[in-house]
Amino acid sequence: MIVMASIFLISSLISSVLVGVSSRQKNLPLGSLPRNGGVALWMSFVFVSLVFLVFSAPEPFLLRRILFIFSLLSVMIIVGFIDDKKELSVLAQFLAQTAIAVSVIFLGVRTEIAGIGFWGNFILTFLWIVGITNAFNHLDILDGLAGTIALICSLAFSFVAWVTGNGFLSIIFLVLAGSLLGFLRHNFPTAKIYMGNTGSHFIGFALSVFSILISYATLKNRMALLVPIVILGVPIFDTLFVMWMRTLKRKYFWEKSDDHIAFRLMASGFSKKKTVAFMVLFTVIFCACGAVLLAVSVAMSLGVISFLLLLSAVLMAHLKQIPIKS
Repeated sequence: MIVMASIFLISSLISSVLVGVSSRQKNLPLGSLPRNGGVALWMSFVFVSLVFLVFSAPEPFLLRRILFIFSLLSVMIIVGFIDDKKELSVLAQFLAQTAIAVSVIFLGVRTEIAGIGFWGNFILTFLWIVGITNAFNHLDILDGLAGTIALICSLAFSFVAWVTGNGFLSIIFLVLAGSLLGFLRHNFPTAKIYMGNTGSHFIGFALSVFSILISYATLKNRMALLVPIVILGVPIFDTLFVMWMRTLKRKYFWEKSDDHIAFRLMASGFSKKKTVAFMVLFTVIFCACGAVLLAVSVAMSLGVISFLLLLSAVLMAHLKQIPIKS
């Protein structure tokens, strides 16, 4: 535990220093903030993770997978960086994300659900990686929002990885959580720097890919397969809600609008800080329920899932009634 705490604190400190340096960017338009926080966040994560890799010496097969994921993570960073500098079209973003996701899958990092075959797992993994990456990209709309939600989800995955015997992955998620905490020191309201599309692409891709490597279900507890979906339930819910609202307005689901949960909460009278606090509470509930699924029976799992679906349906019905700008 002392080693894990040290790794968390070191990654947080390095991230805080790098992000702090990045926030001093000059020659910016009056009133604007730097959007390069994601680069510093990524640098902290990769540096601490690679140092840990050197000292932990994991078995060669896992080491090759992790290094290949890191290389693709760097490619995703480049895509986000280009998008920050010169806004890419939706099609260009999707094609880049598709190429990276397919590369991950052919590396062998994919779901292994029995009964749906190679192509079923291929499609599921592709939707998972591209979907979660975009979910965090769209969630980065308020100071501290995407980073705090990603931090909580990272800690939840770290715990799940630890209790399921995936100790190495537990550390990787802990490094990610520490890096996010260091970033949030400069991004929490009122922000001094933004993560930009670079950062949101990074955290979404990292959470989606590394979560696939964890072993969740056993023959006695198939419901544990839902753990990653529940842990990332808030970004997923926000994305589905926005898509639903845009469809009702007869708009393409990728068009920009103020239909996000956070924007609707603010339209109802919440301040920015209260909105972030509500979203954090919502995330904690989902992450706690995700962890619970590992230890309870199938019947209890169904009860937990039913509770979350009911909670989401009530919130969705309430949010739908809040008037916002189209």
